[in-house]
Amino acid sequence: MSERAKKRRLSRIGTRLFIGFSLIYGVFLFASGVEFLLRRNMVESYGHQQMGAERLMSLLNEIDLLAVELQRMEEDVRGGVRRSDDPMIAKIVQSIGERFQSAGQSIEADAEAKARLARSRELFGQWSQGLIRSANWDTIRKNREAFWASFEQVLKQAAARRQSQWLGIQRLSLYTDRVMMIMALSSLILIMLLGMHITRSLQRRIEALHGVVEALEAGTYKPGSVELHGDEFDVVSMAFDRMARTLSDRQQQLDRAIAQLEEVNNHLESLVEERTRKLLAAQEELRRKERLSMLGTLAGSIGHELRNPLTVIAASAYFLANRLNNGDAKIQRHLKMITHQITASNRIISNLLDFTRDKQPQREPSDLNRLVREALDRSSIPRNVRFSLALESGSLGVHVDPEQIIQVLVNLISNAVQAMPRGGDLRIETFTKDGSRGVAVIDSGQGIRPEDAPKIFQPLFTTKQKGIGLGLAVSKKIVESNGGRIWFESTPGQGTRFFVEFVAHPSDSQRGEGAPSMEANSDGGTAISSPHCG
Repeated sequence: MSERAKKRRLSRIGTRLFIGFSLIYGVFLFASGVEFLLRRNMVESYGHQQMGAERLMSLLNEIDLLAVELQRMEEDVRGGVRRSDDPMIAKIVQSIGERFQSAGQSIEADAEAKARLARSRELFGQWSQGLIRSANWDTIRKNREAFWASFEQVLKQAAARRQSQWLGIQRLSLYTDRVMMIMALSSLILIMLLGMHITRSLQRRIEALHGVVEALEAGTYKPGSVELHGDEFDVVSMAFDRMARTLSDRQQQLDRAIAQLEEVNNHLESLVEERTRKLLAAQEELRRKERLSMLGTLAGSIGHELRNPLTVIAASAYFLANRLNNGDAKIQRHLKMITHQITASNRIISNLLDFTRDKQPQREPSDLNRLVREALDRSSIPRNVRFSLALESGSLGVHVDPEQIIQVLVNLISNAVQAMPRGGDLRIETFTKDGSRGVAVIDSGQGIRPEDAPKIFQPLFTTKQKGIGLGLAVSKKIVESNGGRIWFESTPGQGTRFFVEFVAHPSDSQRGEGAPSMEANSDGGTAISSPHCG
């Protein structure tokens, strides 16, 4: 027999021995695994029982603590500190009853333990009901002692049961650990044998490849002289290389596609946001124009119809006031009320017409201090309002329509007075700042609520019981058409400050012309006394 045939025979014998040993070991592992699963089920069963025992013990401990608290309350009732019908007693009794019920459900399989628990629950009911119904104290004491004696037996039995189950789990765990150790050692031996077999197989293939190389180098290689089973290592290596290159190329293509999609998505999102913003703005502008159109139509048709009867009423009131110049004071007061309401009605009509008409301002150089004084001359300040005026010295030149700005100031003064129905402090100041001239109207009223602040200049928005909410909207429109700006600062409960500001005009060079007489007041700065201070 040749050397090669001997090697083949020895290899076949080794392979058969390895297969036989593997089958025997597989049968052993299967049997061990079945036994291990059975033992594990037993451990899980014991575990569930142990969990039930732990839950039962926890409930019994809670009953023990609540019963001790109930006994303390019994002592309070006996000492007169607490009544027997105290809701806390009934609540504790109810809690103990619920835990007795839960404990009974935890030991349904143990009839003896369940009977003991039922007896303890019965004795507890006798004790608690006697306490609640104010029974004889000797009877209550006997029932309590009987309950404690029975309940201590239940506690001991539950503790013994938990200990027994714990020992069973420990024994099963020890056995399971041993089985796992044996299986681990056996697996290690099998892995070692399998590794030896694989190593020999690979070694034979490598030796065969080495023999081919040597034969080629020596020039003695003959086809079929060496048995080869394929260049597995080279094939696998090349396959992995090809796969890696393919995956890398595809990943790069995917990354480029994702980047392009993200760019397109971001662009689309920006377009959608821009279109949505424009659409919302267009819708809001359309609604505003519809409201203004409706308001303009209404104002144009109603203004004329209202002003004619108001003119007649005003003339009649004037005629009556002249005829009754020295008449009844009550009649004079009512005539003044009529005149005041006619003026207010005309102001509302004017606001409606001014807001709906695009009246271009007739701008001319003006002194802001003089406009403030003229607005005060046209305003009425109640006696319960403490008024102060602080004007910058000289002339504050601005380029505005005087009548329109006086209308704005009169409206701001009127709003400030209306914000202080019970009286308060009203202060008007003029100021210069960074090439601009302005006036501030400051009141000590209730201020503007934060939720109303964004809507304060919107048409038809008002927080007053009277009025239609056009005064500030008209004022804002007038100020902006005159090249200025209007804003406010408000603190709820402390008052509001409205500011109107315009760009300074070169007419400031005419300082002193038409300036009011000035004097210092307690507020500091420059002040002027007003006939409206009441």
